[in-house]
Amino acid sequence: MNHAFLILAHKNPTQLNMMISALQAENRRFFVHVDYKSHGMMRYLQSMIECPDNVKICDRQISVKWGVLQDDGSIQWKPGRLERRIGKATFENQRCLNCKMLPVCMGPCSQKQIDVGADRLDDVCMLNALEMQMDEYIEFTFNNMATTQNLEKTPQ
Repeated sequence: MNHAFLILAHKNPTQLNMMISALQAENRRFFVHVDYKSHGMMRYLQSMIECPDNVKICDRQISVKWGVLQDDGSIQWKPGRLERRIGKATFENQRCLNCKMLPVCMGPCSQKQIDVGADRLDDVCMLNALEMQMDEYIEFTFNNMATTQNLEKTPQ
């Protein structure tokens, strides 16, 4: 079985390297995102990673502002950020509630909604980028779910 680790890094490149080294195995890949505010660490991190074949440091950096990582490993959330992110379902907006794809689609992810704002949900609606007819999409989704369920039942 293959494993992918998605890591968000802010600081302590030596600790990051130690963690990746400890988790190394033939079937494991690592994807590291370095916070935009830490962009000076990018080259340093790339030079420290000892197994470049299965470690990818994302080229695109995004500023992450959800909270502050404490020395004990806990997160001190910025007031209101977490509530805004998970406080309501992703489809709780007028566009999604009127959409015939609900509940198949369930709306854009909460981060996209926060990024664009409620007045620009059309910009992140997946139906605008759909390259097939609605009935084809529903059939595709159904077949994909059926295939996934069959694969999960198959002995490894």
